[in-house]
Amino acid sequence: MYDGLVGYIVHEYRDSDSQAASRLPIGTFFFAEHSIGPGAAGCVQYIVTCRHVIEGFIRDSPPKRMFIRVNSGPHGFAEDFEINVGDWVFVDNVDVAVARWTLPAQRQFWAYPVERRQPFGLFPGQNTFFIGMFAGAPGFVSVQAVVRTGNIARVISEVPLRFKADPEETTPCGVHLVEMHSWGGESGSPVFVFDERFPAETPYAFNPGYGPGNEHRPAILGVLHGQFEIAKPVMNDEREIGSANLNAGIGIVIPMRDIIATLHTPSLVEDRNREFERRKALATDVPRSD
Repeated sequence: MYDGLVGYIVHEYRDSDSQAASRLPIGTFFFAEHSIGPGAAGCVQYIVTCRHVIEGFIRDSPPKRMFIRVNSGPHGFAEDFEINVGDWVFVDNVDVAVARWTLPAQRQFWAYPVERRQPFGLFPGQNTFFIGMFAGAPGFVSVQAVVRTGNIARVISEVPLRFKADPEETTPCGVHLVEMHSWGGESGSPVFVFDERFPAETPYAFNPGYGPGNEHRPAILGVLHGQFEIAKPVMNDEREIGSANLNAGIGIVIPMRDIIATLHTPSLVEDRNREFERRKALATDVPRSD
């Protein structure tokens, strides 16, 4: 039921000998929306993921094609839509990537209304869950997202992250630390907090399609960056012969404030303003019946 909120970032590769193309999902994105003006002007939709997912594609060579994969309808199959790398918008020192995107007509999806989210309290121990791709079983003919649960371990802690074009460069970032396991492909997943104090009619509450009779819905915490790893020595008898990185069970969540900051870059604000003027002109030009 969450497959209308999330999709996969897909890279296309070509075999060096046969030149046969194959596509591999490598990360998760989710849909978000932002209003464009007062009244009934409406919204524009975006796709949101982690910057390091996109820059990993940019670092690779030779150049390949990038797609977003979404489920196309109730029959359960997915479609790939090509997206240009240049469509992604970044903000300095933030591991968030945003691109404006509108699916073709008749495609159903849920977009989280990020700017209508209201402040709410966060505290250690609060319940969380995220929705994203599990690389071990991604599902290649459809988006088969998994849900994993956890708890907030620390609210806003500064940690060094690697996400820029130089994979060795680190940037201090304020992030949420969450006790939960994540694995490959889940970068870019939306992370939610669930609190029984959040009623269904709250403006920032997301309707995940639970159906009638449910009084509470989750609010978004941010986007999943990845997890902490701990280096453990690999021993042969009593001799250390190497090391292996083990998942520490602590996830790193880029806070919602960084997504909002990215959505307020000048280029995206100007784009929303243009769209507002375009829709206003269309509404003015529509003939009115007597």
